[in-house]
Amino acid sequence: MFSIICIGLICIIADFYPAYSSIKSYRESSDENNLKFWQKYWAVRSLFLLVDYIVWPYLEDFDVFYLFKVGIYISLSMFGTATKIYDNVICPLYNEVEPYADVLVQHTTLTQFVASWRGNLYKFFIEDLEEFLVPNS
Repeated sequence: MFSIICIGLICIIADFYPAYSSIKSYRESSDENNLKFWQKYWAVRSLFLLVDYIVWPYLEDFDVFYLFKVGIYISLSMFGTATKIYDNVICPLYNEVEPYADVLVQHTTLTQFVASWRGNLYKFFIEDLEEFLVPNS
């Protein structure tokens, strides 16, 4: 029951409220900083979705994980943590990989990229993580 409540809170805090605020910022467009904040929020939210997708199978049974996610999304959307993460982590990382990403995007379609890397990404993230988390007996 606790996890269901937390999932509902996550939907409201991480998706509905930011989507509503993004639309309001776009329509009013008088405050450029507010619009930039929500753009940064969605970039950070996407990164957290990727991390969540990778760690979900290992942590879904722990109710504290849901509470932790609620705290993260409250911090991202209501306390400006998304801007700090974007400016200090995502932006520098993106600046390093941008030339390679541009070449990759220009020379392949997303479908081809996903098809060619899906197995390698799965092996890298899941199988190697399983080896790390479950030591040999």
